[in-house]
Amino acid sequence: MTQKCFRWILRLAFYEVSRKIAVAKKLHDIGEELILPCCKDIISNVLGSSELLKLKHVSLSNDTLDETTDVANVTHLCVCLRYVFNNHLEDEFLFCETLNTKTIAREIFNKVDKSFEVHDINWEYVICVCTDGAPAMVGCCSGFQTLVKEKSPGAIDTHCTIHQQALIVKTMPDELKNVLKPR
Repeated sequence: MTQKCFRWILRLAFYEVSRKIAVAKKLHDIGEELILPCCKDIISNVLGSSELLKLKHVSLSNDTLDETTDVANVTHLCVCLRYVFNNHLEDEFLFCETLNTKTIAREIFNKVDKSFEVHDINWEYVICVCTDGAPAMVGCCSGFQTLVKEKSPGAIDTHCTIHQQALIVKTMPDELKNVLKPR
């Protein structure tokens, strides 16, 4: 099996684990703090350290974008990045800027693209885009995620779990609400 094929299979496996975490109504942190280290142990013990080295090259990055309107009726676009650097998962705030016109996909994409150029970020490395599910973000013909796929065809689009949590927490049983409370 080639390293590229192995990396693709691993990536799919991690997305399946993420789906199972969501179905089990657990916080995503359990994947990074418990499941990923356990997977590394299993791979190292069963397949050997050479296969474990391949796992370290699997990109787990995603962009999280949110567009929101403040009380002064000014629309802002906030972008955060999640990526692996020196074998550590990093979360970085990229920018928060005012959108000058309507919240259309092309304007959102142009802001992100310009920021990527300024920070020397290559679209090839974008493997996942996480948005709030608004039409400007997910429109199948001209949404932001469609424009991203023109630059990074393999990019996967996801719906932000924070927005999903906000929607479901209103009807959530008390035992699950306790999981979301700060420690």
